[in-house]
Amino acid sequence: MNSLTNIAASGLRLQQQALQVTAGNVARGADAQTRQRLESASVPGSGVIASGVTEQPADLAADAVDGLQARAGFQANVRVLERGHDALGSLLDVLA
Repeated sequence: MNSLTNIAASGLRLQQQALQVTAGNVARGADAQTRQRLESASVPGSGVIASGVTEQPADLAADAVDGLQARAGFQANVRVLERGHDALGSLLDVLA
Protein backbone atom coordinates (compact mmCIF):
# COMPACT_ATOMS: atom_id res chain seq x y z
CA MET A 1 0.00 0.00 0.00
CA ASN A 2 2.92 2.33 0.66
CA SER A 3 4.01 2.16 -2.99
CA LEU A 4 0.48 3.05 -4.11
CA THR A 5 0.44 6.04 -1.77
CA ASN A 6 3.88 7.22 -2.91
CA ILE A 7 2.98 6.96 -6.59
CA ALA A 8 -0.33 8.80 -6.16
CA ALA A 9 1.33 11.47 -4.00
CA SER A 10 4.00 12.02 -6.64
CA GLY A 11 1.23 12.49 -9.19
CA LEU A 12 -0.44 15.07 -6.95
CA ARG A 13 2.83 17.00 -6.60
CA LEU A 14 3.44 16.90 -10.36
CA GLN A 15 -0.06 18.13 -11.19
CA GLN A 16 0.29 20.92 -8.63
CA GLN A 17 3.56 22.02 -10.25
CA ALA A 18 2.00 21.82 -13.72
CA LEU A 19 -0.90 24.00 -12.60
CA GLN A 20 1.51 26.56 -11.12
CA VAL A 21 3.40 26.75 -14.43
CA THR A 22 0.14 27.10 -16.37
CA ALA A 23 -1.12 29.80 -13.98
CA GLY A 24 2.10 31.72 -14.56
CA ASN A 25 1.56 31.52 -18.31
CA VAL A 26 -2.00 32.83 -17.99
CA ALA A 27 -0.86 35.62 -15.64
CA ARG A 28 1.65 36.80 -18.25
CA GLY A 29 -1.27 37.05 -20.66
CA ALA A 30 -1.59 37.33 -24.39
CA ASP A 31 1.37 39.73 -24.72
CA ALA A 32 3.87 37.04 -23.77
CA GLN A 33 6.02 35.69 -26.59
CA THR A 34 6.62 32.30 -24.99
CA ARG A 35 4.96 29.98 -22.54
CA GLN A 36 6.45 27.42 -20.19
CA ARG A 37 5.46 23.78 -20.12
CA LEU A 38 6.36 21.33 -17.37
CA GLU A 39 7.92 18.09 -18.58
CA SER A 40 7.71 14.92 -16.53
CA ALA A 41 9.48 11.60 -16.22
CA SER A 42 8.42 8.35 -14.62
CA VAL A 43 10.43 6.82 -11.82
CA PRO A 44 9.75 3.07 -11.62
CA GLY A 45 8.16 2.16 -8.31
CA SER A 46 8.10 5.78 -7.15
CA GLY A 47 5.75 7.57 -9.54
CA VAL A 48 6.57 10.68 -11.52
CA ILE A 49 8.76 13.75 -11.17
CA ALA A 50 9.09 17.06 -12.96
CA SER A 51 12.03 16.69 -15.32
CA GLY A 52 12.25 20.27 -16.50
CA VAL A 53 10.46 23.22 -18.04
CA THR A 54 10.47 23.91 -21.76
CA GLU A 55 9.80 27.20 -23.53
CA GLN A 56 7.24 27.14 -26.33
CA PRO A 57 5.45 29.78 -28.40
CA ALA A 58 2.72 31.52 -26.39
CA ASP A 59 -0.69 29.86 -26.75
CA LEU A 60 -3.45 30.67 -24.25
CA ALA A 61 -5.65 27.88 -25.63
CA ALA A 62 -2.89 25.35 -24.90
CA ASP A 63 -2.58 26.83 -21.40
CA ALA A 64 -6.30 26.29 -20.84
CA VAL A 65 -5.98 22.66 -21.95
CA ASP A 66 -2.89 22.16 -19.76
CA GLY A 67 -4.82 23.54 -16.80
CA LEU A 68 -7.71 21.15 -17.42
CA GLN A 69 -5.30 18.23 -17.76
CA ALA A 70 -3.61 19.15 -14.48
CA ARG A 71 -6.97 19.34 -12.71
CA ALA A 72 -8.10 15.98 -14.12
CA GLY A 73 -4.78 14.36 -13.19
CA PHE A 74 -4.99 15.75 -9.68
CA GLN A 75 -8.54 14.43 -9.26
CA ALA A 76 -7.52 11.01 -10.56
CA ASN A 77 -4.67 10.76 -8.07
CA VAL A 78 -6.97 11.80 -5.23
CA ARG A 79 -9.31 8.97 -6.25
CA VAL A 80 -6.43 6.51 -6.19
CA LEU A 81 -5.58 7.59 -2.64
CA GLU A 82 -9.24 7.31 -1.60
CA ARG A 83 -9.60 3.82 -3.09
CA GLY A 84 -6.37 2.71 -1.44
CA HIS A 85 -7.64 4.01 1.89
CA ASP A 86 -10.96 2.19 1.37
CA ALA A 87 -9.17 -1.06 0.48
CA LEU A 88 -6.98 -0.83 3.56
CA GLY A 89 -10.03 -0.18 5.72
CA SER A 90 -11.78 -3.22 4.26
CA LEU A 91 -8.73 -5.37 4.89
CA LEU A 92 -8.56 -4.24 8.50
CA ASP A 93 -12.28 -4.99 8.91
CA VAL A 94 -11.73 -8.53 7.63
CA LEU A 95 -8.76 -9.07 9.93
CA ALA A 96 -10.57 -7.71 13.00
